[in-house]
Amino acid sequence: MKSDSFAAALNCIDGRTQIPVINFIKERSGVRYVDMITEAGIIKHLASNTVDSVVKATRLSVEISVSGHKTTSVFLVAHQDCLGNQVADTIQKQQLLQAKRNVESWHLPVEVKCLWLNSEWQVEEVIER
Repeated sequence: MKSDSFAAALNCIDGRTQIPVINFIKERSGVRYVDMITEAGIIKHLASNTVDSVVKATRLSVEISVSGHKTTSVFLVAHQDCLGNQVADTIQKQQLLQAKRNVESWHLPVEVKCLWLNSEWQVEEVIER
């Protein structure tokens, strides 16, 4: 683990998600710190075809993380029972994948991955099939 290494998580504000996500990212990526960029139901915004204030603020935060902390990995996070995005789990997982494509279209020098927190608050990686 590098002493100054960072990743970024684009996560819901739900406090139940924070610690499991940080621990997962640190263990899987070998980074020391995780920049948490949060918004209620953030994936819903990132998956949409519109650029609203949430998307603009999120992109700016990611750009700051990349330029200031040399972040090279960005994790998009969704979870069951989301109050900010009250849709079925299967829809949220589809939104995660669309959000990934949208974030990748920003052409930042980062790898983008998708994470899902299940009903036990365990983190699972979501990949496109």
